[in-house]
Amino acid sequence: MVSAYFNTLPANELDEKIAAGLLLLSGLTPSIKDPKDGVTIPPFRPTENYHFESKGPGVIVALSLCMVFLTVVTFLRLGIRIFVHGIRFGADDWLIIPAYLLAMAYPALQIAMVQYGGAGKHFYDITYQEYLHYKYLAPSAATVFYVYVGVVKMSIALFNIRLTTLTTWFWRTVNWVFFAICTAYTIVALFLNVFKCNPQYASFDLIRIAESGKVPRCLSVNHMNSILRLNLALDFTALVIPVIVIWKVQLTWKKKARIFGLLSIGLIACIASVMTLISQYTLEKDPLWNYTTLLAWIMVELVVSLAAACAPTLAYLLPRSMFTRHDASYSASRLTGRMPNNGSGSALSKNEYALRTRPEHREDDFGEEEERRIIVKDTIKIEWQDNKGHLAHGSQLGDHLGDGGRKYKSLG
Repeated sequence: MVSAYFNTLPANELDEKIAAGLLLLSGLTPSIKDPKDGVTIPPFRPTENYHFESKGPGVIVALSLCMVFLTVVTFLRLGIRIFVHGIRFGADDWLIIPAYLLAMAYPALQIAMVQYGGAGKHFYDITYQEYLHYKYLAPSAATVFYVYVGVVKMSIALFNIRLTTLTTWFWRTVNWVFFAICTAYTIVALFLNVFKCNPQYASFDLIRIAESGKVPRCLSVNHMNSILRLNLALDFTALVIPVIVIWKVQLTWKKKARIFGLLSIGLIACIASVMTLISQYTLEKDPLWNYTTLLAWIMVELVVSLAAACAPTLAYLLPRSMFTRHDASYSASRLTGRMPNNGSGSALSKNEYALRTRPEHREDDFGEEEERRIIVKDTIKIEWQDNKGHLAHGSQLGDHLGDGGRKYKSLG
């Protein structure tokens, strides 16, 4: 069925219903503006030197490459967790699976918006029926994105819990609280996106709006951007918590620099969150053409956040030459969320992970497989030192690490 372009008269009855629904969504009833006159939305088609433009092909290529990258990163992480002997498959890995599926669904919906919804075109080159498809797909994509960022942060929170297992009870509590906040954020974001309009279908179905003949009530763009602001706050929180924990641990600056370099991947996601929020305000004029800037920043955040969640596991694939014996031990601890055995003190707990090493002889005695192999140990022993220089032993590192009167003596 042939459909007319915006800013022209509707070509058929379906076009008229789409125009009526869009007018009602804007607060204009038929008594104010007749849908048969069409919808007039700037910008208008140039009268001179007009030529058709579309960002669609470039958008499709870029999104396809992102989907390939997301697949490779996720499957490498899951492959390492499943097939490498001794590396534990944890709750954070289970959550990365739905995060990956949501991460793939978002660009897939964006490609459909380009193919059927006119995304990437100037508004005067979009037909009424293309915009009908766009209105179905755009809210679905937004819902998928908001749920994705919540789920991936939940996975990162669970990894942070594993990372801080041997630190103070305070940081374990902080991470569990952060996980609970991420869970609540995901639920609230899903609810607000699904029920942001009254009636609920008004956020995506122009035909039903036209058939109802009533002006719907929807949350404003500024209200919906509040979700993005909360997302930004959670991004920085997810980045800061492990940085503070690692900062308090007594490691060489070289080791800390490597860890911070790994964590800095998350900083890119934070920057992308800021730019996503700013880009929202570029959509007032020619929205389907200008939305590609917003899409670009969203995809940066989506791709980088998943890469950041997978990075500690993917560190297993780094060349052996990048690690010393102790660095390899610490890398293993990051993969499992446990700290290596330092060989002194009393037992901490059972079923902790540690790196298998041979007795210290020549550097050549250490094979790459041996350096990186992780096994289950019955015990991990620790020791700490008080301010008077006396050594003490204990079974709960969390009671002492970070306390004012004591400091952790050795952590690899």
